[in-house]
Amino acid sequence: MDMSRKIRILAVGRSHDRQIAPLIHEYESRLNTRMRLEWQFVPHESGSNNARGVQVSSESNSIRASLKKAEYVIVLDDIGTQLTSDTFSEKLHDLASDFKDICFVIGGAYGVDDELLAQADFVWSLGKLTLPHQLVRAVLIEQLYRAVSIWDGRSYHHGD
Repeated sequence: MDMSRKIRILAVGRSHDRQIAPLIHEYESRLNTRMRLEWQFVPHESGSNNARGVQVSSESNSIRASLKKAEYVIVLDDIGTQLTSDTFSEKLHDLASDFKDICFVIGGAYGVDDELLAQADFVWSLGKLTLPHQLVRAVLIEQLYRAVSIWDGRSYHHGD
């Protein structure tokens, strides 16, 4: 992947949990010679009087306000398309050739609204399991590293 290309990960919530951060930083350091990676966080909407729909709407509005027109937007959501690591690698490689920047969106605890799903260029599901959002961050960054390893023909893909 050309270093002029950037991958931005837009996530609801605060910075990385202290237990997950070392793993995320490890994969970031492995990736930093292959791509520019940027994390951006939008506020989590909370409060006991806050209805679920209002929370999803507010967080989705914050995400929409942070999106850039030139980016290819991939929203992670359980209703999305499931991909193998090989297929994800091919898709990412093709996107890196066609678009300058790619933005992955990790919504809040209740996901994102239908409007944001419709606005996305692609909706990707990591599977049918419900995962904590901090763990989704780690899985995403690992899959980005795995995708690059597949492009490069490195052995990581088959057993590290």
